[in-house]
Order: sequence, then structure tokens, then C-alpha cells
Amino acid sequence: MAFRRLVYKTQVFVNHEGDLYRTRLTHSLEVAQIARTIAGALTLNEVLSEAICLAHDLGHTPFGHAGQDALNECMLDFGGFEHNLQSLRVVDELEEHYADFNGLADLATALREGYVYQGQYSAFRRRRHGQTPHGILPSQLVVCSQNHDQIGNRASGERLSMLLDLPKLQAIAALTLLSPFVPLLFQGEEWGATTPFLYFTDHQDPELASAVAAGRRREFAAFSWQEAVPNPQERDTFLRSKLAWSELNTPRHARLFDWYRRLIRIRRERPAVAAGQPAQVAFDATAGWLTFHHAGVLAVFNFADVAQIVPKPPGQWVETLRSDAEQDLAEGYLSAGATRIFTE
Repeated sequence: MAFRRLVYKTQVFVNHEGDLYRTRLTHSLEVAQIARTIAGALTLNEVLSEAICLAHDLGHTPFGHAGQDALNECMLDFGGFEHNLQSLRVVDELEEHYADFNGLADLATALREGYVYQGQYSAFRRRRHGQTPHGILPSQLVVCSQNHDQIGNRASGERLSMLLDLPKLQAIAALTLLSPFVPLLFQGEEWGATTPFLYFTDHQDPELASAVAAGRRREFAAFSWQEAVPNPQERDTFLRSKLAWSELNTPRHARLFDWYRRLIRIRRERPAVAAGQPAQVAFDATAGWLTFHHAGVLAVFNFADVAQIVPKPPGQWVETLRSDAEQDLAEGYLSAGATRIFTE
């Protein structure tokens, strides 16, 4: 953290001229306090919300941008230093937050219990990690498929909707919206926006602006990235990140948007879905299928490349929604990549 006075740090409060007490530390404390208050009002995990906010500026050096400039000068032979990229390096490269997660077994654990790591050994951390989420209800946890960090920290700002086909996006939507957790959607996700969400900035200090752009290029050069990295300071980088609402008028986007609306309607019409009841999960990692149900809603996924029977749990299940078209399949079979929703 940098304890130096901040100038025009106005994400939380309106700037006051002559304010000698605002530092990056007080800013982070303000964000954390507000987040904890909101989390409490929404019965979410207050401690986790506070911790995330306290760490949101973790890439900064002591003494603010002056410290960054000094460290950048010291590290010129190693590609320099830039605090935004250091934040990225910590959370994305050094932490490698997906390295310890593996397939449907971990997805099933997440759906059932919220936490995957509950004290077992982590190969990446080389130690035991996590704890059992005693006393934490599913309705206190927020789940998303992607957010602004995961998209914007990519060199070209690609969304999942730019990388995956429609059936996979429909499966992701069902996992997110029908889980027992609080769903978070990122702007444009609901219709599969194909506009990128690039990393853009509006630094007023020309020297800082130049350093950020150069640091961004160096960061991805280390990954042998061959394409040009958009300059965060250029207006076009921001404009390219704006949603193209006209996409809603095209068949593919309209179909996905309708899928999201139907899933949200199921969740809204069944308040028990959001009431904190844990999900019952079954899966076969080898065959490539998974099911989960709670509060009278059953989601069935065939992640395999071939049609197959996916067993349903006992109950009077009525098909409510399906991602695949009606086909001449034997009873109980799901098309390759299909998602189907049933209600009792």
C-alpha cells in the first residue's frame, strides 16, 4: 500500500480541495467499509468482500507513483515496473488461480459447497489450503462466469462469448443463474456480446500514461504475444469496449438473450432457488455429464461430443427448457453439448 496523499482519487467520495488526509490506505479502507456494509445488507460474505477490497490496490508501491517511478528506473533492465501490471501479475500469474482446479469433480464440489478447497493439499501452493465453509449459506456467495478483471486483463479483451459456441454459453448461463448462489452477470454477457472489453485508462499525467502503455506491451511480449496490444490511453480502445446493442437484433444473440430471460424467469418464479438450499449434484467425469437440483429445479448437462443418456434423480420432472432442438433420440438421451432444465 502507498500511504502518500492521493490527488483526485474520487472513486468513492467527491474530491475536496485541500484534503490532506486521503491516502491510498484510507481509500482502500473506505472501499472495504462500504463493501462490508453492502454485503451485510445483502447477507453476503462480509469478510470475503472486505478482504477483496482491501487487496484491490495490491500492486501499488510505497510512496505512490513516485515510488513506482523509482522502482521502474531500477528495473529497466528487467522490463521495468508498472503497478497495474504488478496487480495483474500477482492475481493472474503468480497466483495461477486456475492451476489447482480440475474438471467436473471440482465443479460439482463448488455447486454443492461453494468452496472447492477446504483444507486439502494444493499442488500450486505446496501446502494445505482453505477451510470448510461452516455457517456460510449458498445465498451468501456470489458466482459469475467472467467479470471485468478476467476479460480486461486479456491482451485483446475477449469475452467467453467470443471464444465459445452457443451451446457452451447456454450451459454456462444455466450453471450461473440456476445455482443456489447469487448470480453476477457482466454487461453484455446475457446476449453474448462480441465487442471486447479492453483495458483502458484515462491518466492525466503524460509520463504515467506512456509508462502504462509501455508496460502493457512488455507484459504480453513475455507471453510471445504476436498481435498489437491496444494502447489503454487511446480513445479508440475505450470506444471499442462499448456494447453494440444492435447485436440483439441478430438471431444468435437474440436466441441467447431469450435463454437468459427464461432462466431468470425460472429463478424469479421459484424464490426457493435463491433461499440458500444446497444443491444435490451428480456427475460422471469420464462420460462427461453433470446434473444438479435444488428447490424443485433440475439442470442437466451433457458436456460430451456425442449424444448419451444422462440419468435424472428420482422425481416428477417436467422439461421446461432445452438448448437443443427436438431430435429423434431414444428416451433419456441428450444431444451432444445439450443443456436441459426440468421443474417439479
